Amino acid sequence: MKTNRYLKKNFKDIKSPGDLDRRDFLKYLGTGIAVAFTVGGSDLLAQRRMPSDLNAYLLIEESGKVKCFTGKIEMGQGVITSLAQMLADELDVKLESVEMVMGDTDLCPWDMGTFGSMSTRFFGPPLRAA
Repeated sequence: MKTNRYLKKNFKDIKSPGDLDRRDFLKYLGTGIAVAFTVGGSDLLAQRRMPSDLNAYLLIEESGKVKCFTGKIEMGQGVITSLAQMLADELDVKLESVEMVMGDTDLCPWDMGTFGSMSTRFFGPPLRAA
């Protein structure tokens, strides 16, 4: 294993904690120790927990225009087009009549984000069911 060889090579002269000076400690500290801090008991964190129901919100106007509200965000991967196409296909309307409202935190349901090419795969079925 590459990591074990690295550790054996670089830490072979250290027999006890006293053998390590401050500079060496800081150098070795940067090789793989991570420290994380959390804030507990905060009301803000309680508001940010993941909801149990992730859905699409749809508004169908009298004119036939359909608005879909989602927490997904278009970052150049084409999600706005693929989701609009899925919705237009499911509702049997023209693509031009579908408007995607994305990422507006006042209007859209909470969403974990747009990453890993998962938006269409995981958001498509709830969108079609809406």
